[in-house]
Amino acid sequence: RQEHEGRMASLRREVEEKIADLIAERRTQTEREVTRWRRKCQAERDQHEQVLRHRALGHYRRCGLEVVRNLVASVEEHVDRRFRSLDAEERRRLLTLLAQEALSRMEGAAVLAVSPGDENVVEGLPGVVRVEGVLEDPWGGCVSRDAANGRHVVDNTFRTRWSRSEGFLAAQLGVALGGQEDDIERFARELRIY
Repeated sequence: RQEHEGRMASLRREVEEKIADLIAERRTQTEREVTRWRRKCQAERDQHEQVLRHRALGHYRRCGLEVVRNLVASVEEHVDRRFRSLDAEERRRLLTLLAQEALSRMEGAAVLAVSPGDENVVEGLPGVVRVEGVLEDPWGGCVSRDAANGRHVVDNTFRTRWSRSEGFLAAQLGVALGGQEDDIERFARELRIY
C-alpha cells in the first residue's frame, strides 16, 4: 500500500509538472500572440493615422491653393476695375510710358500695335515708323515689333505684364501660406486629431 501511494504521489507530481509545463507553454504562446496582435493593431493604427494625416494635409493644401487663387482673382478684378476707370489723360500717359519702354528695347525703327483709337498718342514718338490700331486688350498697352523684319517683338501690354506678375504673386502667396503647414501638423498632433 505504501508503495502504491508512493507511485500515486509520483504520478501526481509528474501530472502536475506536465500540467504546469503545458500552462506555462500556453501562457508563453498566448503572450506571443497578444504581442503580435498588438503590433499588428499598432501598425494598422499608424497606417490609418498616416492616411488621415495625408488627407488632412492634402485638404489643407487644396484650401490653401483655393485661397491663393481667390486672392489672385480678387487682385485681378481690382486691377481690371482700375484700368477700366482710368480717365483719358491717364491712359495716354501710361500708354506713352509703355511705348517708350518697348521702343527702348528695340534695335531700330519699330511698328507699334495699340488699341484702336490710341494711334495718335504714340505716332510721334522717336523710332516709330507706323502705328496700327489692332490691339484688342481692354487694359491697354502696346506691342512693338522690328520694322525691318518683324522678328524682334516686345509685348508691353498691361495684360502681359499682369500674366508675368500673376505667377509671381501666386507663388509668393503660396510661400507665405505654405509655412503654416508645419504649424497645422503640430497643432493636429497636439490635439491628437491624427
